[in-house]
Amino acid sequence: MKKTILEAAKDLTQHTWIPYQYFEIAETLLALNVSSSEDSLQEYALYKLNPDTGELVKFESLTVSWYQEAELVRDLEKYETESFDVLTHNNFWANPANNTFGIPIITPEGFNRFKSEFSRFATTY
Repeated sequence: MKKTILEAAKDLTQHTWIPYQYFEIAETLLALNVSSSEDSLQEYALYKLNPDTGELVKFESLTVSWYQEAELVRDLEKYETESFDVLTHNNFWANPANNTFGIPIITPEGFNRFKSEFSRFATTY
């Protein structure tokens, strides 16, 4: 689901979502629900789009249950406008050869497969 920053902040702070629910936010952000259930604190992994490869690289985790809408808007705007290199530590860990810590990277093909699988998961959850 593609959302503006304001739409995403509202949805994330005013609702709980099933595990693995995702939001494509603005032009370069992905928020992926990594909570164990919709009844728990809502924890999201944040990914930034690598403009050179199209891959999504994890750079932050947020417990959105603790946010007010305006605070989340502020942080998402900061993340959207910040460069990929700055958010992902100058792109060093985004290079698979250097990614010894296992920073999650989602390829464009992998994300398309995920979206298809999530659609099936959501209808049966």
